[in-house]
Amino acid sequence: MPTNHTPNYQLSQWERDDRILMEDFNADNVKIDAAIKANADALASQGEALAGLSNGRVHIGSYVGTGQSGKEHPNSYTFPVMPACFFVLRGGGTYTLVGRGGAPMAAIINSGNMSLTWNGNTMSWYDVSANGQFNVGGAVYFVIAFYAV
Repeated sequence: MPTNHTPNYQLSQWERDDRILMEDFNADNVKIDAAIKANADALASQGEALAGLSNGRVHIGSYVGTGQSGKEHPNSYTFPVMPACFFVLRGGGTYTLVGRGGAPMAAIINSGNMSLTWNGNTMSWYDVSANGQFNVGGAVYFVIAFYAV
């Protein structure tokens, strides 16, 4: 019989003078097996709960700038469906366009005065410069959109 037990699962802890019995080992193995099973069940139920939390989708796209700008040369981007919000990021740059789907305005970080309109799921925009319009020739722009379900 063990003299001491661990604090969490009461597993056997023997002293030199204790008599070691097979029953003690078997009892410890039953406790360990039950604890591992309880943890596995808890993790599985948490995974199922987390999977149920996802209520949206994400769209990732890109385009290459043409170098044109102004009202006569607007950019346009068609989303699969109207996004809840979106970002347009210049690859390797510091310019970011952030907006809400269908809204006539967007926040432009480090840019000028942009005009933005929607026609269904297509967003069109222009600015007085290619840089401000997110349309620098040859620059890669990434579009990230979040959709509510």
